[in-house]
Amino acid sequence: MQASWDHYSDDNDDPFLPKCLDKSLCKGILGATLNHKKQGPVLAFTEEELRNVFRRYDADGDSHLNKQELKNAFTSLGSRFPGFRASLALLHADKNRNGLIDQTEFETLVKYTFKRGYKYR
Repeated sequence: MQASWDHYSDDNDDPFLPKCLDKSLCKGILGATLNHKKQGPVLAFTEEELRNVFRRYDADGDSHLNKQELKNAFTSLGSRFPGFRASLALLHADKNRNGLIDQTEFETLVKYTFKRGYKYR
């Protein structure tokens, strides 16, 4: 029996929010509502939020992240070069070099990404 990751919905109607986030999460972090027209604080993703982003992009539900799934996740995080970032993440976290991030390598991926300092905008 394969382990599965929780998936999160895309019922976001705010065009400025990454699809990986839901409004309630950002409302809880930033206060009452998000208003991207005002210059507000720029907050970094927590490790738990990054875990949720990567879990959401496990498109086939096999509890492994391939390069395309990583690229999609880094795109949602706002990476300027998501394909390159996905390659670096695989080099850093894929210890067995099978081209996939499995559950044993997942925390290494999260910590690697957290150190890159992705921010809410």
